[in-house]
Amino acid sequence: MQFFEKLIGKEQNSLGYSLGAALSSSEKTPIWKIYESKNKETKEAALVFVYETRKEDANKSLRNVARNGLQKLKTLRHPNILKFYNAVESESSISFATEEALPLSEYVQRYGPLTKDSIYWGLHCLAKALEFIHNDCKLSHGKISPASVFITPGGDWKLGAFEASVNDLTSLRETMFLQDERYCSPELLRQQWNVLSKAPIYAVDSWAFGCIIQELFSGFFRSAEQLKKLDAIPKDLVFDYQKLLSSNPSSRIPPGKLLENNCLQSNSFVNMNLFLENFELKESLERDNFLHKITDDIDSISKTFLRFKLVPILCTSIECGSGGVSVFNCICAIFSHIVDNNFRQDLVRQHVIRWFSEAKPENRVFRTELVNKIELFAPFMDREKVNKVVFPFLCQNMKDLGSPALRDSSVKSIVHIIEVLDEKQANSVLMSHLAKLQLDKEPAIRANTTVCIGKIASYLSDSTKKKVLIPAFTRALKDPFPPTRVAGLVSLVKTAGSYEPSDMAKKILPSVVPCLVDEDNETRTQAFECLEFFLSKIRQLHEQMSQGTANSLMNETNVRNKMEKGKESGKNSGWNFTSLAASLAMQLSETIADAHTTQQPTNADKHYRTNTTEQQTSSRDIKASEGFITSALSGEKTTPERKGSKEDAENWDLLIDFSEPLPYNKSSENIGELGTTANSRFENKYKTASSSSTRTIQTTGTKTNTAALSRTRTRPTASSLDQIVSESSRSRRKQAKEKTDDDDWSALLGGPDIPPRK
Repeated sequence: MQFFEKLIGKEQNSLGYSLGAALSSSEKTPIWKIYESKNKETKEAALVFVYETRKEDANKSLRNVARNGLQKLKTLRHPNILKFYNAVESESSISFATEEALPLSEYVQRYGPLTKDSIYWGLHCLAKALEFIHNDCKLSHGKISPASVFITPGGDWKLGAFEASVNDLTSLRETMFLQDERYCSPELLRQQWNVLSKAPIYAVDSWAFGCIIQELFSGFFRSAEQLKKLDAIPKDLVFDYQKLLSSNPSSRIPPGKLLENNCLQSNSFVNMNLFLENFELKESLERDNFLHKITDDIDSISKTFLRFKLVPILCTSIECGSGGVSVFNCICAIFSHIVDNNFRQDLVRQHVIRWFSEAKPENRVFRTELVNKIELFAPFMDREKVNKVVFPFLCQNMKDLGSPALRDSSVKSIVHIIEVLDEKQANSVLMSHLAKLQLDKEPAIRANTTVCIGKIASYLSDSTKKKVLIPAFTRALKDPFPPTRVAGLVSLVKTAGSYEPSDMAKKILPSVVPCLVDEDNETRTQAFECLEFFLSKIRQLHEQMSQGTANSLMNETNVRNKMEKGKESGKNSGWNFTSLAASLAMQLSETIADAHTTQQPTNADKHYRTNTTEQQTSSRDIKASEGFITSALSGEKTTPERKGSKEDAENWDLLIDFSEPLPYNKSSENIGELGTTANSRFENKYKTASSSSTRTIQTTGTKTNTAALSRTRTRPTASSLDQIVSESSRSRRKQAKEKTDDDDWSALLGGPDIPPRK
């Protein structure tokens, strides 16, 4: 192959085809090397013939013959003659490209023996090609044999190899060396040129055509003696077969006469091919009946015929505007019948996507069928084409108020393309269309829209789920159409993993409960199942929370036990950690007190500070040796002493409650009980603690002061009023935000929700 490419050099590149595998030929004297190839630009399959100059061809006779064949192929245009594409000629080679096909011998090797239907159609094709050459072109092929027959992927037989074609039979003396002796007529073998000069132009070709008939039906052909055997020849074809092989050249019938034979005219496969040749000219009723018949008998038809001949004709019919629903349904039947992913992908990319983009709005019947079959084509669609072509097509259908069936089919088809939709398309554009369809006047569309949202929920973003799912499904529970309510209940259960426990308890269950007494039996049944499902979810959460509380209490008890054991094992270590904790807690209380104190101390506060020593006659004794942390440990001034016992540690949080602002009273009578702030109270304690190393505080009269405190009428401070107003404002904003979240799904519509059922 490398040598060949170097040999033809630039000519091969200018031809525009990349060469593939070489094909075998049954020619006696092969002139051309045949290669499978593909167009470098369009990737279309083709057949390339290459002639290379040989040393033995000194007088250039073979080159002249090759030129003659190329020239005839260029000028002869017929459906049953090999179609010419392009050619390149140089001093060392001649090459040309034709349509994709295989030589007859190669075709049999690849696909096995030919069927009778295929043979009948092949004879019909060859007879038409020869009729064209003999009657219209006034030429004799001169080289009819299996080597000159090519079969396309669609099963059509094509005639090629025109190297020996002449317009005078006596000229065959120069090219008769190319023909296999088995297919030569008796007068040609004997070189009776005077007889041939008087014979009709088709005489030599008729004899060779009869030999091909014998070989096709017998499966082999060795010599002229075999032509006398008629066992394999169909009875209806025997008479014409014998006429083709008449010993007198003038009495032979032309090959085109075979087209009138009943054997070919009555064959169903031949009639099918003939119908397809004039498909566009047939009436719509005839086409519909023909396509229905193909659909019913699709298992008995060759897959190569369906794929390479029937489907291209039907696709062209749709793209030209003459094909209708019957044509499209036939293509879908073939698409399902042929399990070949390459075929399916090529069909979708080259044709189906084009149908989506070019479908006319007024042709609602075809658009509906196209949407209904989207499940069949979706696995083979490109992501980019889905987002740019298919999805806009579906959005247009969802807005078509003139066809409820089209809207309904479009909603159902979303499930098949949601996997490849872009995030913006799925979470924004699609949701706006579905929100409107949930208010459609057709009950079935509302029900199917609810089902669709439930099925595509897993492909939505988390923020879209929070905004859409609960409002959409709870709206469906209020729909007057029972299947819509059932769809809403089922969808809530299917998408339960997308909801928070608080949403289950506050939003979902209150909406489900009214359905327990629904007038529709199926709705009630599904409502009970839905209720039990969410109750079980919430019950599981409750058990987990209870278990977590028990574990935390157990851990706290274990920590306390370890601390007590630590105190017993080492007093120094326990004293250090207890004192350190007391000091840190005291500093934390001071910080909190400073943050809550927003008012300057009054005269009553000052009076309270000066008389604190006299009024603190009801306190416990605290030893200085246990209540301080040394300056070497803290690096600061000494702090008030604190008792490190377990009882005092538990009552530490009860000394001062900073969860609410401290009240105050204007009257100076109860200043000692009520008028102090947190800072003044701590400052006073620190002063008394620093005055001596040990201080005794009496606890007598504490209850009396507390009673007096409870009887004293107080009013909140200014900071307390600000806090109350601030909390009230935050509560109102929170309620407004919750309402806005509930209305997000309705906001997509720009209109009210479905009114509740009476």
